[in-house]
Amino acid sequence: MITNESPPVPATKHHLRLTYRQRQAVLNGPVLSRELRTKLETAGPGLTRVPLSQAELEELHRELIEVLICSSQPQTRIFEAVLVNVEQLLRSFQIDEREEWAAMGRRNRPRFDPRLAFRFKLTLEGIDPPIWRRIEVHDSSLEVFACILVLAMGWETEFEPHRLTIDGRHFGPKSTYGIPAADGVEDESAVTLSSLFPVGSLPRAGCFEFDPNASWKHDLEFEGHVRVDLGVEYPRLIEGERACPPDSTRGLEGYRQLMDQTIDDKPEDRSIPKRPRQLLFDPEAFDLSQLQHQLRFVDRKLAGYVHWCPQMA
Repeated sequence: MITNESPPVPATKHHLRLTYRQRQAVLNGPVLSRELRTKLETAGPGLTRVPLSQAELEELHRELIEVLICSSQPQTRIFEAVLVNVEQLLRSFQIDEREEWAAMGRRNRPRFDPRLAFRFKLTLEGIDPPIWRRIEVHDSSLEVFACILVLAMGWETEFEPHRLTIDGRHFGPKSTYGIPAADGVEDESAVTLSSLFPVGSLPRAGCFEFDPNASWKHDLEFEGHVRVDLGVEYPRLIEGERACPPDSTRGLEGYRQLMDQTIDDKPEDRSIPKRPRQLLFDPEAFDLSQLQHQLRFVDRKLAGYVHWCPQMA
């Protein structure tokens, strides 16, 4: 029986070039699906070309970003090299979708001003001595800006519910965990920093609320515009003090309880002198280089490949 139905079109695959060392690092680092892990494990020795679909490349891209944000391992440069190769292949998948992307309406996407950079100070409310950060950021949507604030502070989970309040206007995600935003909350992805803080804006204060269940509120101070330095990678963390509370404290009361808890370092062997009691959490710890390392990948982590890809912009 002859039919006019076309046979199913196989999923397009591209070959990812990996050295043996890169392949071993990827297998030992990111959390991969069973299918993707099997493909990498069964690749031949030495320099290999692993056939991967777009979905598999996107999965690998997401996991590499997660590893790079959290990693301080020697394999960081290896992961970055693999990430570059993955992104090059993803670009080739997107070539045929450019017309469709343009048809979606570029006029509806926020326009960024490349000439502007902004300086903000972020201070966590209710804790003394204060926990604060000073950052400089390029023009971006408030969606990206909120993620920058979370990572700069050192919160462990970027995508908890959050809300920005500036000049009496409230901004947040359109939905969180499938729940639509409350009435009066504007879509953060459609508003840019330059629209709220245009050239000539005076310093003023706002509020950033992270994880409403824990009621973490931050004073957000716009300190002014700064000259864009082409030799600087934005966003950048300039300075700050003290460690961000662990997410598990779930608010100020939990933080105070954590500060009261200590480790009794009394050794079982009584011949060994007792060591002083120590805090379970070091509130004075502040690693600017580690926080800056996390900020390097914020645009890619939040926006995904299509949104930041230069060819698609």
